[in-house]
Amino acid sequence: MHKQDTGCTGERDKVQYVPMNAYGWGTMMRDYCYLEDVGRKVSECGNDIVRGGYMGNTGASKAASMHKFSRGRKSTTGRSKRDALRNYLETLGIDVEFLPAGMERRHLNQSTFDQK
Repeated sequence: MHKQDTGCTGERDKVQYVPMNAYGWGTMMRDYCYLEDVGRKVSECGNDIVRGGYMGNTGASKAASMHKFSRGRKSTTGRSKRDALRNYLETLGIDVEFLPAGMERRHLNQSTFDQK
């Protein structure tokens, strides 16, 4: 009857605001469990991306989808601007890591490398 009257789904709102005067041990443990769950989900997604399963593609279609996320045009030597930047930074002794294909921040990144 409660669910019909209030539209309640039976699950608590995990991100609901709790005032400091009502924040106690139980609330802290629920928050901790929520953060642990978020960490597990992020780890699962990261592992899927590393394994190449983010897009759900295999074979040639997977290669085509990976090309969709590459930034910059291919140069005449067949290398992307990202590869050129990585090689240049390596000559300067700078270690750099790029986000894997499929990550939103990699797609939104507007950084470029101009060989001139």
